[in-house]
Amino acid sequence: MKTKIKKIKVACFDSIRVENQWIGITVIPSLGGKISSIQNLKTGREWMWTSPYLNYKSPIYGKSYIQEYDTGGFDECFPTVDACFHPSHPWDGVYIPDHGEVFSQPWETECCEINEKQEVLITLSVSGVRFPYKFKRSIVLYPNEKLLSLSYSIKNHCDFNLPFIWSSHPIMNIEPGMKILFPTQTEAKIGFAVDDYPGRSGDSFVWPEFKNPGSPPVNLGLIPDPTSKNFKPLGVKIFTKNLREGWTKLITKDGKEAFSFSFSLNEIRNVALWLNFKKWSGSCSPPYFNIAYEPTIGACDALDIAVRYHHCAASIPARGEYKWSLGIGIH
Repeated sequence: MKTKIKKIKVACFDSIRVENQWIGITVIPSLGGKISSIQNLKTGREWMWTSPYLNYKSPIYGKSYIQEYDTGGFDECFPTVDACFHPSHPWDGVYIPDHGEVFSQPWETECCEINEKQEVLITLSVSGVRFPYKFKRSIVLYPNEKLLSLSYSIKNHCDFNLPFIWSSHPIMNIEPGMKILFPTQTEAKIGFAVDDYPGRSGDSFVWPEFKNPGSPPVNLGLIPDPTSKNFKPLGVKIFTKNLREGWTKLITKDGKEAFSFSFSLNEIRNVALWLNFKKWSGSCSPPYFNIAYEPTIGACDALDIAVRYHHCAASIPARGEYKWSLGIGIH
């Protein structure tokens, strides 16, 4: 089966559907370049979660992501995740909204084609609102592989270095018994936890088991069953420390299907996880059961903290460009 491109509607939004024999993805350019679907076409499994509570609507710059636009799928967070004030000259004190700038803008479709190798190429771009950059993401779906590639570039249009953090923001459609895998001896830390469970901000552990003196250990790498007798709701943000190998994987309970990320450690060193097991909702709805599964540049959610305290932000040189890439596998 050759690759193919279809123009479709998702809700009322013009969208792009691309497929090979294994993978189907749907992209909505006007909703911040959202990838609303990543599907295993052989089994029918949809890996992206879609909110049953919030409908798709055109974002308004500056409004809260978690209250209005946490609809699921794969969004991009840049140049911050948490709302904050820019920490560097000449933008000192300029406010950056919740989940950054690019999710709330319609993206321009620069390329949508199938080349002579039967590779599908979709290139979308968006310009900064309060900051002088152009953010570009190209997606390639290969005809004979269970893999798609995301390539990123950001151009800085001014005479000052532009610090940033970036987080991919795919919300995963999870089931009890799934496992989140990292390379052996991966160290991690808690960014924050609702009600300080299972631990507190800054607590470190070796993935996947968090141990707190006086309490039973919690296996954070195992998706729990909310209907089980011993289920305890949990909402915790986790950052891996610098990884030793450039991969992570979410596998089904029976081990027959998986969703994986792959990346170069020269470009991406950390993965963030927001594990939300019936504990939290930012939209006044019942709490969600999902995870955000996030390769990231800068193991921190707020740009100001990343620059001033953790020293983990990246920087685009004046009049320069910053590039990285991310692979997604469906197995």
